[in-house]
Amino acid sequence: AGWTGRAGRPQAGLQLGWWSSVAPIGANMGSGGEMSMRRGAGGFGSGDLYLLQRLSSESADSAKRNHDMMNLYILPWLATASVFGACGAELVPNLVLSCIFLAYIVFDFIWICLQPQCVPKAPLVLVHHVVTALLILHPVRFPEHGLYTCYDGLVEINTVILTFKRTVRFQHRGAKALVTFLHWSTFIALRMIAYPIFTKIFWDALIEEPGRYSDLEIRMCMFCQLSLLGFNCLFLHLMLTQKGRGGGRSRQAALATAMRAKARRAD
Repeated sequence: AGWTGRAGRPQAGLQLGWWSSVAPIGANMGSGGEMSMRRGAGGFGSGDLYLLQRLSSESADSAKRNHDMMNLYILPWLATASVFGACGAELVPNLVLSCIFLAYIVFDFIWICLQPQCVPKAPLVLVHHVVTALLILHPVRFPEHGLYTCYDGLVEINTVILTFKRTVRFQHRGAKALVTFLHWSTFIALRMIAYPIFTKIFWDALIEEPGRYSDLEIRMCMFCQLSLLGFNCLFLHLMLTQKGRGGGRSRQAALATAMRAKARRAD
């Protein structure tokens, strides 16, 4: 079991070291927090509500960090193997790389199911993973198309940069600006330009030998390929929308400060 989030959704999952997050909060609550904790046996007050919301936030932040760190361990290798494979210099056989990609997708799917708070818009990411897994099943069953795993895997370069960007806290504006530039340039180049080209190349390979692949197989591959392209467009829209809002974290910080002050007055 886990804590309940702000919108009432259960933040269930594997909470790694949750007490290490709870203890400092309780220790630093001050006199108002102590009164709220003592009152716990007699009723539930605003101070208790703030504590639960703080715990939920801490738990979500920890889940996101753990998930990002896992990706930073795995995805750079997958991205590197995809680059070499796409260039014809395989680090591992393309069939092996396809199987590793499929295993990673399944592993990450289970992780997100257990800790949906580790990613924004978890249902959308899970659907994306299902479509990706269906597509990777094709080169697993037809190894002659393993090269297309490498082509599609190039987008993980952008994923690595995005994960690095939100995990590392940059001290210099120049470094942050450079990583931001790399993120957007690889997103546009790989997800918005190269991906449609790879889709056309994949289509040509599927229909090159009439009767080699069933109509159902071809339709499934193209459905998944076009769906992933649609996801790329949707992710672009979400990033631009989020960027356009601006100041979201500042508003959240202001709200947290106001809640803290209200809790102290109530105590």
